[in-house]
Amino acid sequence: MFSIQFCPESDESLTSYLVRLSLDNGISILNLWNKCRKPGMPSPQRGDMHLIDTLPNSVFDIERLALLCNVSANELYKGTFNNLHHVFNCDGIAEKSRFFKGIIRSEIHFCPNCLSEKAYIRSLWRIHGINCCIKHSRYLRECCQQCGHTIDVNQLLSPTVCPHCSGNLSEDINDRNVNNDVLIIQEWLFLAWADLIYDCSLPPTEEREIGLKLLYIVNDKEPVYNRANLKKVLESYNLRLDSALQYIRGTLKQRRKLHLNIILKILFDHNLSISEFFNINIPDSFKKSIIKGNAKKLEIVCLSPWCISYGTDKSIVRTGTLSKVYDDGSYLKRHVACLDCGCEYGLNRDGEVKEKSYFAKGYRFLQEFKPSSLAEFQRISGLPLNACGRIVAYFQVRDLFDFRSVTVEEDLLASFAKAVIKNMCLTDIQKWTCWKDKYHYLIHRLHPDIMRQLIQLKRPAKERLPKLECWERLVQCCDEYISADVTITIESIASQIGITSATVSKWGFTAYIKEMKEKQKTLRLEKRKDKWYKMIDDLFAQSICNKVFSKDIYKQLKVKQSYLCAVAPEINEYIRSCRTEIS
Repeated sequence: MFSIQFCPESDESLTSYLVRLSLDNGISILNLWNKCRKPGMPSPQRGDMHLIDTLPNSVFDIERLALLCNVSANELYKGTFNNLHHVFNCDGIAEKSRFFKGIIRSEIHFCPNCLSEKAYIRSLWRIHGINCCIKHSRYLRECCQQCGHTIDVNQLLSPTVCPHCSGNLSEDINDRNVNNDVLIIQEWLFLAWADLIYDCSLPPTEEREIGLKLLYIVNDKEPVYNRANLKKVLESYNLRLDSALQYIRGTLKQRRKLHLNIILKILFDHNLSISEFFNINIPDSFKKSIIKGNAKKLEIVCLSPWCISYGTDKSIVRTGTLSKVYDDGSYLKRHVACLDCGCEYGLNRDGEVKEKSYFAKGYRFLQEFKPSSLAEFQRISGLPLNACGRIVAYFQVRDLFDFRSVTVEEDLLASFAKAVIKNMCLTDIQKWTCWKDKYHYLIHRLHPDIMRQLIQLKRPAKERLPKLECWERLVQCCDEYISADVTITIESIASQIGITSATVSKWGFTAYIKEMKEKQKTLRLEKRKDKWYKMIDDLFAQSICNKVFSKDIYKQLKVKQSYLCAVAPEINEYIRSCRTEIS
């Protein structure tokens, strides 16, 4: 055992400890090293000193070193990066693995203030990316402040003495302070690396599990992975989704590991600590969606964070719609709905689960921004105003968001439920005179009981006319409306035929209806003109000997002169000519 013995500092690197121990015992570090080198290892050289902290088991018999120093092996390991090998399962391959490439510095960085307080090299100073001293809010020195030379770890003779000029490394030089933005990043890195190096309670984790956790985080912790979103986000980290999936599934031809810097960057961007990362529990639905590699075969689960069935398929039921192509060209199949929250989902062409409604998107905006008005919500979210109204009503009736003092009336809710059972159209229900406004209707329409009832309702399929027959009936209906002088609207014509306004638009019938509306407008105007001419003639016939004023004429016609200038200027001209003849 060494004559002078002391324990390493809690955050001291093993190299620094051995340098101090050899100095105090009056022997060279190479002689000390030789006493406890790993069996079979050739005589140690200074060129191998960088291995003391990074791969202690490859150059030392740690148990013998602990015996000579009269300290525990665990105390010695705390001064190395051995815990990293344990946590990330790099034992035996760490030297060859790209996992640590570029992470451990070969040159000594230091804080003069720390060295003046206690003369030893801190382990964290050897980490690439740790550029500041958190305690003193200053940048670490990269070289001797007297001679300007960098100090390689293989050259280290004393923690406070420059091996090139024997200058005192603990002498303070007024350096610029670290700004707050940099300090925030450095504080997070400091804590993260402290956990990785010193926290022996972190469990060893397979690389596939680490990859799964990272994708789950980048996927915003949704229960099923979103391929399009993941691909975009991973590109910002210079990662390809296909490679990441192969890495997780273990289908790469050559075994690889994600670089530790990428892991740390993702955790920092998502404000997660190392302990939080290792304690993340990944839902089975997410694991299946990744490992199976085919979301098309997955059971769709509820994606609504507020729902009691979130992340499970226990309340998912089919709605009856097999597939549908929407106006924007998007396509969904296997339409389902959740009985607990009422949200509807489907699978797109890539097999990804998509919400048909917009409640999940609206929920995120409401939680983050808490808008005070519907207009503010519409401006922040970019959603249509009608959609914003439905979202707000949906969450208010569930006591998740307080927007207006509107309460659910039990008698109206019961009437609504009875109407749904009788297959009454929702459009007709909305026209009930009991509703104070549209929001009052939505509070009841989006009530959990009504939404569940609508999902479970088995509606008899309506007999649908062929497109050609609908066209013939539409032409006939427009002619009848014109003959009977009934106002033509798309809604009234569609209702008369037995199809929806959306179908009228989809089949291209809208242009013809608008043409008929213009024709009806023209015919009505011609009838009014004939009526006005007759009224003018009658007025002048009764006033042959009296002067007729313009204001009396327009009062008799019950129109303004400006209106006639716009729709029938010839009537004004006729009035002027009649007055000229009398005068």
